[in-house]
Amino acid sequence: MPTAPATPSSVSSPAPPPVVERTPLVEAQEQLEIVRRALAVKDAEMRTLLAQRDAGILELESLRHQVASRELAVKELEFAALAREARVRELEKELESARLRAGEAGDDLKQIRGIGPAFERELKKLGVHSFSQIAAWTHDEIEAIAKKIKAKPERIRRDNWIARAAELAGTRAKS
Repeated sequence: MPTAPATPSSVSSPAPPPVVERTPLVEAQEQLEIVRRALAVKDAEMRTLLAQRDAGILELESLRHQVASRELAVKELEFAALAREARVRELEKELESARLRAGEAGDDLKQIRGIGPAFERELKKLGVHSFSQIAAWTHDEIEAIAKKIKAKPERIRRDNWIARAAELAGTRAKS
């Protein structure tokens, strides 16, 4: 017997997927979905950037506060320095007064050749009031004192201030 031709109901074959037509609406929906995903990514990036900006702003505010605190500390230190400078000036005046009082009781330094009233006044301002002090000067002290009284160290050596001071200190001690 001849076999009957197969009918579609007797052969089981998978049905082809339905063909969806690509209409402009479908394409627009797909593009809209792509744009939504891209927008979500950009939104996340923007939120990250905004969070970083806010953190930067907070850090700047903190730094501004630190700068303001340090500026205040500097002002306080400047004020304290001014107060100390004023106190130093007061003490210098007191010291000068004490030196003048002590100078009246000190030796007559003009007895040393080369020391006149001006050098004597400058020496006494520096605290040199006696022959024994001058007699004890070292080479370095001669250099330093000469600069301070605006004299040449050679002059001090040439006029034998140290030897004469030692001599005068010795005679004063004997009398």
